Amino acid sequence: TYTTASSTEYLRNDASASRLRQALLVDPVTNECSDPTGGCVPLNLFGEGNLSAEGTAFIRFADFANVTERTQKLASVFVRGSPLDTWAGSLDVAVGVGWRSDDTYYKADDALFSGDTLGWDGSSPVEGTDEVFEAYAEAIVPLASDQAWADYLGLEVGARYSEHKHAGGVWTYKAGGEWQPFDSFQFRAMHQRSVRAPNSGELFEEQRTDSWWFVQNDTSHDLCSASADPVGNGNVEKCVIQGLPQDQIGTFEASPFYPVDWIFGGNPELEPEVGRTWTVGAVISPEMLSNWTFTIDYFDLEVTDTIGGINAYGICFDPINTAHLFCENIARDASGNMTRITELTSNRGVLETAGIDTQIQYVADLPDFLALRNHSANVGANIYWTHMIKNEVQENPATQIIDCAGYFGWPCDNDARASVFSRNRVTSNLHYASGPLELHLIWRWIEGTDNAAPFGAEIFGWPDPNLAIPSIGDEHYLDLGLAYEFSDGFAARVGVNNLMDNDPPMMADAVWDNNTDTGLYDVFGRSYYLTLSAHF
Repeated sequence: TYTTASSTEYLRNDASASRLRQALLVDPVTNECSDPTGGCVPLNLFGEGNLSAEGTAFIRFADFANVTERTQKLASVFVRGSPLDTWAGSLDVAVGVGWRSDDTYYKADDALFSGDTLGWDGSSPVEGTDEVFEAYAEAIVPLASDQAWADYLGLEVGARYSEHKHAGGVWTYKAGGEWQPFDSFQFRAMHQRSVRAPNSGELFEEQRTDSWWFVQNDTSHDLCSASADPVGNGNVEKCVIQGLPQDQIGTFEASPFYPVDWIFGGNPELEPEVGRTWTVGAVISPEMLSNWTFTIDYFDLEVTDTIGGINAYGICFDPINTAHLFCENIARDASGNMTRITELTSNRGVLETAGIDTQIQYVADLPDFLALRNHSANVGANIYWTHMIKNEVQENPATQIIDCAGYFGWPCDNDARASVFSRNRVTSNLHYASGPLELHLIWRWIEGTDNAAPFGAEIFGWPDPNLAIPSIGDEHYLDLGLAYEFSDGFAARVGVNNLMDNDPPMMADAVWDNNTDTGLYDVFGRSYYLTLSAHF
């Protein structure tokens, strides 16, 4: 196959910082802009309804356009089938080889790098080619069937070798099995080794610089400040590596809001991520409870050399980082203040989670008086419960591991995207069907979590933070839906999501994006949908 694609992403409704300043500088006598150039319109940002449509139009940028182009070439050959029959059944096998080449080009709108935008940030260009050659084999091997001790016993095995142009050669494999001693019980287990090679953006993103500050009002957040006691906390050598003169140790105090250049970008030296998974579970369908099915699975998932952005400051000053790794990524000027922090995409530490997945399913026929005329009816219920035993994250192999189960925010989430690690989540689905009519009611429950910021304070020796949001409570959602098939080819679906119109929990400065976890919580409130479909 040969595939080429080009797409343009438009970013809308950003505002100009310079025009905003111009529009806020108003002559108190004339109530007009002190600088009328460019058709300036005075702005009043204070009070609901005071921002005029004309003022909004003056500061609004035209649409920005980010362009992405990608070309992929792929060739593969595979064979699958049942080459032989064993005493327990047919042996199913698949083998194959493949080659893939990806050319990637990405460029953000030049205006995003002007320094005049208030909302959207520029992102670095990406341009490069990656290739991979792969060979694989997998099989399902029956070992026993229709025996007194096993209705079925079988193995599932597979292996793959991948040779990447940049990431090198890697092996992946799986080995597991299934044992069903009798109809109402099934036992299953699987172990897998998986690999994710770095993608084009992680490899080829050009370096970019964002200017911000590190120290705000509390100067002890710079652990080289005298108020942070670098001598007593064993940080002297780390501060010297960063460029702080030895004779300033113990006297230097960081300046609040001192500008720092943060350097980000790709890294062609990345190693692949390696994942190892263990799953063990059972499916139980008791004969005495013929309408019920119970499923329980234990999982343990570990990823090493995870790929992503890093916190160079956090790695350097972690107390167990005795080798002072990444301290050279921090630079200071003659005043002693940090001026540059380099945080290229890197291989990070371990990410491991373990827990239990449980499902309870009930299906039953209903009496005729609960059915539509001339139709039968049935009701079903499914309850899914996930319990997180642990969720361990590590910034770097040189830093300590933090168990984030039951927490949200930094340092459990390095890029502050508001990942919430609830210990318990439940989803239940109640379903009714009779002839052309279907109804469903879904209830979702997400257990509350605590702010993880005290973890970071403990690591770096900071005082306990005064948290605006120390914890968030449980969240519940109800979704209601109805479907009706009017004829063989025409059907309608209508429903309400977030029936109770629940607002998402707010997380204050623990997060950057939208003040909440937009991937987990509903940020839109109650919403409705109507779908009409016709098949010919």
